[in-house]
Amino acid sequence: MPFYGALPTGPVANPDSIKTAMLCIFSETDRNQANRIPEVAQALVASRVTFGIQLYKGTGHGFHNDTGAIYNP
Repeated sequence: MPFYGALPTGPVANPDSIKTAMLCIFSETDRNQANRIPEVAQALVASRVTFGIQLYKGTGHGFHNDTGAIYNP
C-alpha cells in the first residue's frame, strides 16, 4: 500500500484502473498537494472509486516522516 508520493502533475492517471478503495491523506499547508484535492475527488467519483479524504490541519509536507524535524504526530 503506497503511503507517500506526489500526485501526478497532469490529470489523474487511469482512475478507471483502480480496483480497490483509497484513502487519500493530505497535509493542510502543503498547497501543491492540497490544491489538487477537488481534481482528485472528481476523477475518483467519475470512475466510481470508493475513497476517503483526510486533511490533517496544521501539518505540512512530510508531517508523518518521524525521522525529520517536520514530523507532526
